[in-house]
Amino acid sequence: MTEYFRRFVEHTAIRSDRNRRVYVLTNYGSTHEQGLYRVNTLRALGYDPYVMIYERPTAPKITRHLQRWVNNKRIFHAVKDFKDYIPTRRS
Repeated sequence: MTEYFRRFVEHTAIRSDRNRRVYVLTNYGSTHEQGLYRVNTLRALGYDPYVMIYERPTAPKITRHLQRWVNNKRIFHAVKDFKDYIPTRRS
C-alpha cells in the first residue's frame, strides 16, 4: 500500500498535508507496533494520520495514548516521536 500512497502524493494537486488526512484503524487484528509503523510511514509520506481505535473500551492503554498523540495535532507536531511522548492524563 505504501507505493500507492507515494504515487498519490506525486500526482495529486493537493499540496497541504492537512488536506491529506488518512484514517488509521488500530486494535483490529494488529499490534501497537504495526499501528505506530503505519502512523510514522504516513507522516513521512506527507499525510496527516488520524487514529481510530476498534473497540476502544477494551483497547490497551498504549493504543489510547497513541490515539491521543496522533489526533491532538499540537502534540503530534511538537513531539516528533511517540517514544518521546509523555501522557499526562490517565486513561
